[in-house]
Amino acid sequence: MQKIIFEDTVVVKEPYITIDGIEHELQDGEYQGGTDLNAQTFNTMQTNIENAINGVVETGSNANGRWTKFVDGTLIQQGQVSVTSAIGTAMGGVYRTADAVPKNLAVTFYDDTYSLILTPKAAINSAYYVEKNAGNFTCYAIAYTSLSAANRYIDYVAIGRWK
Repeated sequence: MQKIIFEDTVVVKEPYITIDGIEHELQDGEYQGGTDLNAQTFNTMQTNIENAINGVVETGSNANGRWTKFVDGTLIQQGQVSVTSAIGTAMGGVYRTADAVPKNLAVTFYDDTYSLILTPKAAINSAYYVEKNAGNFTCYAIAYTSLSAANRYIDYVAIGRWK
């Protein structure tokens, strides 16, 4: 579907009535209610229609990540876990962070049965989670060599239910 974007134009409405500073057209001398179709309302309607066709109910983001809610109840979240501590606790032939790193999710899942995929970045070779709840999880970062404290990241995708 191709999106058509309209820009506001000047429309002369006669006769009209002003309610809360907004001009509304009169039909047969009476205000009929509703919303006048202007560029902003048209573009909002088109976005809502596109989302309904794609099954998207809501999208958003906050400091904890991004999310998309679908009409069938599916919730997909994406974000990053910031790992700033050293990765120096020996674990077999590899090293991990001394403590599990907590991460709050962008929005809360319906329950804790969501799937969680962790993708390490930079010097982090692997990651695994140790606990997950509807609104957060904790994970360890793993490296083949001991690493001092630095800013490192683990990307995540979580897929579950919002209803």
